[in-house]
Amino acid sequence: MEYRNWMRIYPGDESQFPSIKKEIDALNDRNYRVFGLTNERILASAKDKTKIQTIQKRRKAEFDNGWYCIYTDNIEHKDKFIYDLVILTVHGNPGDEKEWLSLEDAYQNKGRFINFVVPGYDGEPIERGSFNANWSDVCKMIVLLLDKLQIPKIIYCGHSMGGLLMYNFCTTFPERVEGCIFMAAPPNAMYIGLTVFDSIVRIFAQEKLKGDLSLLADSKFRADLVKEFNEMTRDIYFQIDNERKTTFPILRDSELCTWIKMLDEKKPWEHLNKLKDMPAKLSLLMFARNDPLVHNENYYITFHDILRRSPIPAKDVGIDKQFLAEVFGKDHIEDFPENLQELFMIIFEKGGHQIHVRHGRILASVIEKYLKVMERVRKNQMELKPKL
Repeated sequence: MEYRNWMRIYPGDESQFPSIKKEIDALNDRNYRVFGLTNERILASAKDKTKIQTIQKRRKAEFDNGWYCIYTDNIEHKDKFIYDLVILTVHGNPGDEKEWLSLEDAYQNKGRFINFVVPGYDGEPIERGSFNANWSDVCKMIVLLLDKLQIPKIIYCGHSMGGLLMYNFCTTFPERVEGCIFMAAPPNAMYIGLTVFDSIVRIFAQEKLKGDLSLLADSKFRADLVKEFNEMTRDIYFQIDNERKTTFPILRDSELCTWIKMLDEKKPWEHLNKLKDMPAKLSLLMFARNDPLVHNENYYITFHDILRRSPIPAKDVGIDKQFLAEVFGKDHIEDFPENLQELFMIIFEKGGHQIHVRHGRILASVIEKYLKVMERVRKNQMELKPKL
């Protein structure tokens, strides 16, 4: 079964796209220079076969309500930390903490780095107290973990499904979020990957469960269900323009069941719509032009919406040209941006949907500069707070 150029959706007036693309491309060219990026440097980094040294052991956090989650944490390297800000990553679907290995290794324990594994994707039994494996419960699980680790705020780094969760988390618990890193996070409109994948899962679940999610509690039923599903989807693929074919992932029973439960809670586009409700935070936005799941247009329009809807005036957060010159190098800062958000947007030529896997070493250097600015913003805001 083939899906080609399916569901290319513009959230606004289609005639506006050429001017939006021109504006974003100009900003991206400037940001390449600011961050010292070149296509040659990025390609060399992608080919770097340096053995990964940093592999954190899995940890298990158990909570009083019977819930538990799996995560990794580099807290034992705190003597090496340079940055106070805590990064918490959430992976894609399917995925787990291993997709962040390249990025975390390149980050070299310069700050606390926590990889949260979405329950159902950790290889553990789905059953854990009253946990229901839906979007709301996963967000609550993250809060429980942060409370247990005594972490008041995080830089939320979300890839793909982790990005969808980010929209939900940031609108539900804005007080726990310092900033956001969009790592090929879903754009603010339905896109081909989400449309095809979720529609197939939703239809399959409706046919097999007839609305009775309690059937998923039976381990044999789950095993038979995922076997049938993987056999059914092995020949399904879709293709955007002339890019490579994208096939359906092979899933474990816990992953399929979690996906079904997430889809049962709300339609995916309701979570995409939460992007517009996210509080204004200085974010780092990144994607690759050859992403096989998303048309470029969707990302362009999303980035443009964020720049215009959630501007971060540099003067309001105490950032001046002298400080940016210290962070990026005085030769790299040309025109001082009034909207600080314009600086933190990178579009890679290559990298696919998992840009953090292919470009981990480059991304680590980009994230470090983002953190330096974020820490100064936080410091300035703390100094501006009235003393009680």
